Order: sequence, then structure tokens, then C-alpha cells
Amino acid sequence: MNKLRTFFYMIKQGFQNISKNGFMIFASVSVIFVSLFILGAMFLLSYNIEAILQDLSQGPAVTVNCMSDLNAEDETDIYNKLMVDTRVANVKAVSREENLANMKELFEEKKELFDDYTEADLFASFEVELKDIDTGESFVKDAKAMVGVESVKDTVSVLRFFTTLKKWVSIGTIIAVIGLGLLSYMLTSNTIKLTVVARKTELEIMKYIGATNTYIRGPFVMEGLFIGLVGSFLSYFLLQGVYTLIAKYINQAESVNNMIKFVEFSEFGGTLFIYFFLAAIVIGVLGSMTAIRKHLKV
Repeated sequence: MNKLRTFFYMIKQGFQNISKNGFMIFASVSVIFVSLFILGAMFLLSYNIEAILQDLSQGPAVTVNCMSDLNAEDETDIYNKLMVDTRVANVKAVSREENLANMKELFEEKKELFDDYTEADLFASFEVELKDIDTGESFVKDAKAMVGVESVKDTVSVLRFFTTLKKWVSIGTIIAVIGLGLLSYMLTSNTIKLTVVARKTELEIMKYIGATNTYIRGPFVMEGLFIGLVGSFLSYFLLQGVYTLIAKYINQAESVNNMIKFVEFSEFGGTLFIYFFLAAIVIGVLGSMTAIRKHLKV
């Protein structure tokens, strides 16, 4: 019963502390909100880059399209040249019939455009898997120069772009975690210090008459938790709304729909919520502990 009474006392005193420092509480919540929003956005970007890289890596790095008037012997000759190339790991032949079927599937809503097409109107192609993506540019250049090759499609430059982007996002996230985390912690601690200083005499008296450190510290921990949780929850739900709108726009855009697709928020929302919740606890508790620590030494 005493423990329950003490707990409610901590909550009551914590909210009283909050009401006395409204402006600083607002400033602290705002900093945590902005910090977690930025960190969350970088997390979402990194998550989607990884998903895009996985999707791109599952398909062929290079597709070599032959001229439509080539005969089977010429197509086989191109296939053999690709197979003996030291930069190539594997080659998959795609027949004219398969390409026609793929075209109809890709443009399913307008498949009537291909009603008059036959296999003879299409071309054979070869899907090439490279041993090293860094050799992609030179391989594409050589493939385009082959006799009988009409065009070469590749995702090499896209893969390299997203790989580089992922690297810089990871570096930026580490810097942001350190910088913004430290800023949030310091401001939360300074906000609680204002309450501690205002109640300095009261805290000393409580200490002298035998109040435990937990009893004294409790209200300030509650204040810190309030600051952290409010900032993190606001950031989480705003980030969810903004991301959902952006993902919907990107996924419906015809210009990028075949290459870039953002994952649904529900796929990682639970994990992100846990991160935000833990960040709120760490920032709030550490900030309050730092603010009250020296005043417990009487």
C-alpha cells in the first residue's frame, strides 16, 4: 500500500513540476520531437534503400537484346560470347515467345496493343549476371558493340547509386544519433534542473529527515519520462502519416513503379515504435538522473 501511495505521489509531483516549467517543457519536447523525426526519417530511408537493393539484385544486372532479324545461329553466337566473358557469372536465354508473353504481362491493361504481334516481331535476349558489379560499365559498353545486338538494358548505375546512398545515409544516421541524442539529453536535463533548483531547500529537508533517494528522485524521473514520451509519440505518428503519403505517391508514380517501390509502413512500424519508446525512456531517465544527482548528496 505504501509503495502504491509513493508511486502516485511521484506522478502527482511530476505533473506539478511540468506545470511550473511550461515553456522549457515545450522546448525540450520540441527538440526530442524534431530529433526523433529526423532519425526516424533516416531509418525509413535506409530501410527502403535496402529493400530496393534486394529487389534489383534479384533481377539480371544486364539484359542484352538481340536484333529481331537475327537467325538462331547468330543468337547462339552472341550467347557463346557472353558465356566465355570472364566478367560474367551466368547467362539466361530468353526466347522471342517468352519476351512476347512478358510484354503482354507488363502492359496487361493495354495488352490489346500486342494482338497483331507474333514471335517473329520480337527479339531474343540474354539476362546476364555479373561476378562483380564494378565491372558493369565496361561490360555494358562491350556488349553494345557486339554484332547483332540491338540494345542493352542495365541496372548497374542504379545499383551503384543506391549502394553509395546507403553508405552515406548510414554515416549520417550515426552522426545524427550522437549529435541529436546528446542535444535532446542536455536540454531535458537542463529543463529538469530548473525544477530541482526551485525545490532545492525542500529536497535538502526531505533528505535530512530520512527520505530515500528513490522517493526524492521519482517525481523528476516522471517529468523526464513525460518529456521523452510526448516528444517520441508525436514524432512517431507524424512520421507515420508523412511516410504513408510519400510511399503512396511513389508507388503509384508510373515513372518509377517498375524500379522503385516503398515498403508498407506496417512492415517496420512496430520496430520503429519500440526504438522511439526506448529512446524516450533513455533520454528522459538519464536527463532526470543527471539533473538530480548532486542534490542527493547532503
